[in-house]
Amino acid sequence: MLTDGVFSMDGDIVDLPAIVDIAHQYGALLAVDEAHSIGVLGDAGRGVEEYFGLKAGSIDIKIGNFKQSYSQYGGYVAADGQLIELIKHQGRSFIYSASLAPPLAAAALAASFDVIEQEGWRIRQLHKNSHYLKQALDDMGFNTLSTSTAIFPICCGNNETAWRMAKYCRDRRVLVRGIPSPVVPEGMARYAVLLQPIAQSAILITVWQC
Repeated sequence: MLTDGVFSMDGDIVDLPAIVDIAHQYGALLAVDEAHSIGVLGDAGRGVEEYFGLKAGSIDIKIGNFKQSYSQYGGYVAADGQLIELIKHQGRSFIYSASLAPPLAAAALAASFDVIEQEGWRIRQLHKNSHYLKQALDDMGFNTLSTSTAIFPICCGNNETAWRMAKYCRDRRVLVRGIPSPVVPEGMARYAVLLQPIAQSAILITVWQC
């Protein structure tokens, strides 16, 4: 079974306890993409497993990247030794890929263990900023769906409206790129804002296009 920890288009959190129960019921391996949950969810930023208070090992394969929370390059797959060996020898995209440069790996480790895990105030500030931004956007009449994370989908309706709003923002030195259908359902075109814990001092940290 494969799921996201936080879904990047709507900002909602997976019902992980229910997914874990289903995986155990059918004897399935569970893989979770934590690109938008690692470094954000849980008291120590350890992701969706910690957020729900599940025991370590509830997720068989954890997949993530260093782009969002760690402001870095690269990614990772975490699992037990046998699974990692299988991926190393059977993952076609891995076999011919280059290893992460040592300085980038060191920066990602420092961001994870020395900053996010040891400086919990950054995560608390992130959630404070998220609450502030959602409240402000809602008060201004924007549709942010039911996001409960640091991802803010700002729904515009049709694709043309999304492009026009993105241009309006860019003309005012705010980098925004629209997310049109068919990436999202028809009539739900949007642009999205992502807040990051490493750069917690600003509200609009980065805006990305799926």
